[in-house]
Amino acid sequence: MIKQESIKFVNRFFTPFAVLVVLSGVLFGEPSLFAVKISLSILSFTMLFNAATSYLSKALRDDMMLLSRVRLLVNFTMNVFLVFHLGMYWKPIWLLFVLTPVATAIYNTAERTLATCVITTIVLVLVYFVKGLSSAAEWGEVVNNLLFIYVISLFVNRLVRTYEKNR
Repeated sequence: MIKQESIKFVNRFFTPFAVLVVLSGVLFGEPSLFAVKISLSILSFTMLFNAATSYLSKALRDDMMLLSRVRLLVNFTMNVFLVFHLGMYWKPIWLLFVLTPVATAIYNTAERTLATCVITTIVLVLVYFVKGLSSAAEWGEVVNNLLFIYVISLFVNRLVRTYEKNR
């Protein structure tokens, strides 16, 4: 069962992290003006969306699972666009792809966490493929990024489940 404090917890840590990663990409990655505009627009939307859904979680206690799924889907979709537009300017932007599987790890089972990792890594590989990575070193870096997504997500899931069990 999703608890309101889980949504607040995710918002408290993931939203500022995502904001910092995106703003770093905009400030230090020297992206095109179009990439800056689209990235800041997406960032603004997701900040408002997450604040609104966090507030709504108080009123929708019976529909927390639905709310958490909508949040994950919207945030993941926005992260795809952010990585696509800033990826060639700012390599650390891939870290946005860690957020959805880790949030799933907090909200859900190990099986759902693993499924989210699989979907996330497939999409990340597709984004990199479309962007045209060519060297073995670039693809080696991608493999390490993918492994990190699995390891950290399953680790967080186990931590949360252990905490809940011992509580």
